[in-house]
Amino acid sequence: MEAVRRDLFSAFFNLALYEDFVQEYQSYSSLIKNESIFLPIKLLAVEVYSQLAEYDQSIKVIDEILALSPLEDDIKWKALLKKVEIFIKSKRYVKAIELSDNQLQEIPDKRDHIIF
Repeated sequence: MEAVRRDLFSAFFNLALYEDFVQEYQSYSSLIKNESIFLPIKLLAVEVYSQLAEYDQSIKVIDEILALSPLEDDIKWKALLKKVEIFIKSKRYVKAIELSDNQLQEIPDKRDHIIF
């Protein structure tokens, strides 16, 4: 069933049907748990909320992703970078700088790959 949901959300995303994506995401929110199996859907939700300029929602989903355990360093790094990007898009520059300075220190081998 999760694969069917993933495909549905992917279709909405690929067709740029962002409002439909959000509607379905909110409808299934009780079924979309904070488990790694739902990570692809959550990653799409982050991008959809960002595209709709719903930055607080996007950050909320990123925080849910970062709370997943275990979380691969690569996914954590990408989520943190996306959070910095969203802070910049929402003109919260101080938060972007603080996050860059504090959180990205945890993954020192990836800091040199940051591209804005």
